Amino acid sequence: MICFYENRKYPRLDRSYPIQLTSVGSGGERERIAGAGTTINVSARGLYLVNYTYAEIFRGMTCDILITVPNALGNAPYVCPINLRGTGRIIRVDHCFSDLVFTQKVALQLAQPLQFDRPSAPCEETRAGQSSEVC
Repeated sequence: MICFYENRKYPRLDRSYPIQLTSVGSGGERERIAGAGTTINVSARGLYLVNYTYAEIFRGMTCDILITVPNALGNAPYVCPINLRGTGRIIRVDHCFSDLVFTQKVALQLAQPLQFDRPSAPCEETRAGQSSEVC
């Protein structure tokens, strides 16, 4: 068995979560959804993701990030998603072609650690006798 030493200040976690990127204009206004896909790995200072859209993403672009993490609360029969928000700068874009499918793999450096946000969707199932509300 070969063991490699992780020589990084912040180790990467191999996690696959849905992600949306919104481009930020030069004046700070949010322009449009720049990309949507899933993360490949996540760390405290950056992330690597697969972009499945054909949006225009380029190196040096500043964007807002929204990652949705599904969260099962203990043994409860419902799932409450947790949203993580932040801003970052794209530092690398890899164009991948496989089986006639075009994808982009994007390396993104975070300006600061991701922050918790309120969930945007109600719980999928509710407990008996309670109304459906946001967790």
